[in-house]
Amino acid sequence: MNPWDEFAARIDLDPDEFSIYPAMAQQIQAPAVVLVPNDPWVQSTAYQYDTERYLAICLVESTAPQDGLDRLHQMIHAVRDAGGDGWEIGDVSGVRSARIPDDSTNYLGSWVQLTFRNCDHSVEEGS
Repeated sequence: MNPWDEFAARIDLDPDEFSIYPAMAQQIQAPAVVLVPNDPWVQSTAYQYDTERYLAICLVESTAPQDGLDRLHQMIHAVRDAGGDGWEIGDVSGVRSARIPDDSTNYLGSWVQLTFRNCDHSVEEGS
C-alpha cells in the first residue's frame, strides 16, 4: 500500500458524514478530505530513505459559515490525530474560500501539511 492510501485509511471520520479521497478526484462530495502531493513531493536523504510531502485539504460547503467552520475544525483535528508511524504533522493553513466553476458551489477550505519520513524507495548507491 502506498503512503497516502495508508494515511487516508487512518483518518477517523464517519464515512456517512465525510468523504476521504486519497488523491484528487473528478468530483468531490463535501465535506471531504483530499490528499495531494506537496512541493517538493519526494526528496532523497543521506540515510537511504525518501522524504515525501503531502497536503490534506479539508473542504466544506460554506452555505452556513458557522456550521462549516465547526466541521472544518473537526476535520483538521481528525487529520492531525492520524499522524504517527513515520508521519510528521505540520502547520495548518488559515481558512480560505473557493468556488468551483462547474457546480458554482462555495467552499471553505484549510490544509494540513504532512511529511512522510519512512519511505524506503531510495535508489541504492551504484544502481
